[in-house]
Amino acid sequence: MIKIKPIIRTKETPDQLVDVLEDGTAVVVRAYSNLAEAKAHDGVIVDEDFDISAFIAERKSVEALNKVEAEKQEALQYLKDTDYIVIKIAEGVATKEEYSSILIERVNKRILVNERVKSISKEDSIAKE
Repeated sequence: MIKIKPIIRTKETPDQLVDVLEDGTAVVVRAYSNLAEAKAHDGVIVDEDFDISAFIAERKSVEALNKVEAEKQEALQYLKDTDYIVIKIAEGVATKEEYSSILIERVNKRILVNERVKSISKEDSIAKE
């Protein structure tokens, strides 16, 4: 199934897949030569096949990459939020023992950030190929 999002073009243009709905309906941009024809087809769902497998695979890849980026940002925020502890220890107003659990978690967050950066870099290099 295809849901049409029309555009007006003077020359013939192939359909362009822009989204896939939850029910598997492909949303495509389809070119029409005039406004009346385009308006008549706006949002129309037609019984045509459209290969969505590559689109779905790319969407899953983007979602996975977004999840990795979100995890990285969350870990970076934790590090920023707890920077004051390192300063307190450096200035001698607190001890490592007082904040040992947070210091251990900071190490874990730095490891997570480094892993996520490598993962994102790897995904970017694969995408460029």
